[in-house]
Amino acid sequence: MTEVVDHPVHYNAFDIEAIDVVEHFNFNRGSAMKYIWRAGLKGDNAIQDLEKAKWYVHREIQRLRKEQDLSFCCQRANEQGLVCACEMNTGA
Repeated sequence: MTEVVDHPVHYNAFDIEAIDVVEHFNFNRGSAMKYIWRAGLKGDNAIQDLEKAKWYVHREIQRLRKEQDLSFCCQRANEQGLVCACEMNTGA
């Protein structure tokens, strides 16, 4: 049982284990990489695994866009000597 939990075959198909790579990334990026890594190695669900990876990539893009929008908002407010509304909402 421990091999199935600690070192599943579908994450050890290459010379390095998936966890050794994905733990260096944030959750969304690491999760996307994990699903790409195992696509087709765990049953016949390669398409499902790639769809899951796409979902995490899309979520990461949305997170980055929101982060950029907030950064732009705060920059504009600071240029005008104002406090950005998003800074007031986050307690920053």
